[in-house]
Amino acid sequence: LLGLNFTKLENAEVWHNDVSMYQVDDWLSGDTLGYFYLDLHPRDGKFAHAAVFGLQLGSLGKDGTRDKAVRAMVCNFPRPTEDKPALLTHKQVKTFFHEFGHVMHG
Repeated sequence: LLGLNFTKLENAEVWHNDVSMYQVDDWLSGDTLGYFYLDLHPRDGKFAHAAVFGLQLGSLGKDGTRDKAVRAMVCNFPRPTEDKPALLTHKQVKTFFHEFGHVMHG
Protein backbone atom coordinates (compact mmCIF):
# COMPACT_ATOMS: atom_id res chain seq x y z
CA LEU A 1 0.00 0.00 0.00
CA LEU A 2 1.47 3.35 -1.09
CA GLY A 3 4.94 1.84 -1.55
CA LEU A 4 5.12 0.82 2.09
CA ASN A 5 5.39 -2.44 4.00
CA PHE A 6 3.63 -2.78 7.37
CA THR A 7 4.96 -5.37 9.80
CA LYS A 8 3.34 -6.23 13.12
CA LEU A 9 6.03 -6.33 15.81
CA GLU A 10 5.59 -9.32 18.07
CA ASN A 11 6.53 -8.84 21.73
CA ALA A 12 6.63 -5.04 21.36
CA GLU A 13 6.46 -2.99 24.54
CA VAL A 14 2.88 -1.68 24.76
CA TRP A 15 0.73 -0.10 27.48
CA HIS A 16 -2.05 -2.73 27.33
CA ASN A 17 -2.40 -6.28 25.99
CA ASP A 18 -4.99 -5.07 23.43
CA VAL A 19 -2.45 -2.74 21.80
CA SER A 20 -0.33 -3.79 18.81
CA MET A 21 2.71 -2.06 17.29
CA TYR A 22 3.67 -1.91 13.61
CA GLN A 23 6.82 -0.96 11.75
CA VAL A 24 6.55 0.97 8.48
CA ASP A 25 9.25 0.37 5.86
CA ASP A 26 9.81 1.83 2.42
CA TRP A 27 8.97 -0.93 -0.06
CA LEU A 28 11.85 -0.19 -2.45
CA SER A 29 14.74 0.64 -0.12
CA GLY A 30 13.64 -1.36 2.93
CA ASP A 31 14.41 1.64 5.14
CA THR A 32 12.32 1.94 8.28
CA LEU A 33 10.34 5.18 8.19
CA GLY A 34 8.43 4.94 11.45
CA TYR A 35 6.16 3.02 13.79
CA PHE A 36 2.56 3.14 14.92
CA TYR A 37 0.45 1.64 17.67
CA LEU A 38 -3.14 0.46 17.23
CA ASP A 39 -5.34 0.62 20.34
CA LEU A 40 -8.72 -0.26 18.86
CA HIS A 41 -11.01 -1.59 21.60
CA PRO A 42 -12.78 0.13 24.52
CA ARG A 43 -11.82 -0.47 28.15
CA ASP A 44 -12.32 1.24 31.49
CA GLY A 45 -10.40 4.49 31.83
CA LYS A 46 -9.47 4.72 28.15
CA PHE A 47 -9.93 7.84 25.99
CA ALA A 48 -13.52 7.56 24.75
CA HIS A 49 -13.14 8.97 21.21
CA ALA A 50 -11.11 8.18 18.09
CA ALA A 51 -7.83 10.04 17.64
CA VAL A 52 -4.21 9.78 16.57
CA PHE A 53 -1.53 11.01 18.92
CA GLY A 54 1.95 11.95 17.73
CA LEU A 55 4.46 10.41 20.10
CA GLN A 56 7.59 11.36 18.15
CA LEU A 57 8.03 13.53 15.06
CA GLY A 58 9.76 12.05 12.05
CA SER A 59 12.44 14.14 10.40
CA LEU A 60 15.54 13.92 8.26
CA GLY A 61 18.64 15.49 9.78
CA LYS A 62 21.26 17.54 7.94
CA ASP A 63 23.62 14.59 8.19
CA GLY A 64 21.09 12.27 6.52
CA THR A 65 20.02 10.44 9.65
CA ARG A 66 16.30 9.91 10.15
CA ASP A 67 14.34 10.32 13.35
CA LYS A 68 11.51 7.87 12.94
CA ALA A 69 7.92 9.01 13.39
CA VAL A 70 5.83 7.25 16.05
CA ARG A 71 2.03 7.57 16.24
CA ALA A 72 -0.71 5.97 18.33
CA MET A 73 -4.16 5.41 16.82
CA VAL A 74 -6.76 5.11 19.57
CA CYS A 75 -10.34 4.05 18.80
CA ASN A 76 -13.21 2.21 20.47
CA PHE A 77 -14.39 -0.38 17.96
CA PRO A 78 -16.29 -3.54 18.89
CA ARG A 79 -14.24 -6.42 20.21
CA PRO A 80 -14.55 -9.86 18.57
CA THR A 81 -15.70 -12.81 20.66
CA GLU A 82 -14.78 -16.48 20.40
CA ASP A 83 -17.80 -17.24 18.24
CA LYS A 84 -18.42 -13.91 16.49
CA PRO A 85 -16.16 -11.50 14.56
CA ALA A 86 -16.16 -7.80 15.33
CA LEU A 87 -18.14 -6.20 12.52
CA LEU A 88 -17.82 -2.46 11.99
CA THR A 89 -20.58 -0.13 10.91
CA HIS A 90 -20.04 2.01 7.82
CA LYS A 91 -19.39 5.00 10.08
CA GLN A 92 -16.77 3.04 12.04
CA VAL A 93 -15.02 2.00 8.82
CA LYS A 94 -14.93 5.66 7.74
CA THR A 95 -13.52 6.59 11.16
CA PHE A 96 -10.83 3.91 10.89
CA PHE A 97 -9.64 5.16 7.48
CA HIS A 98 -9.88 8.80 8.54
CA GLU A 99 -7.72 8.21 11.61
CA PHE A 100 -5.30 5.99 9.70
CA GLY A 101 -4.82 8.89 7.29
CA HIS A 102 -3.44 10.85 10.25
CA VAL A 103 -1.07 7.97 10.98
CA MET A 104 0.16 8.08 7.39
CA HIS A 105 0.83 11.82 7.55
CA GLY A 106 3.05 11.27 10.57
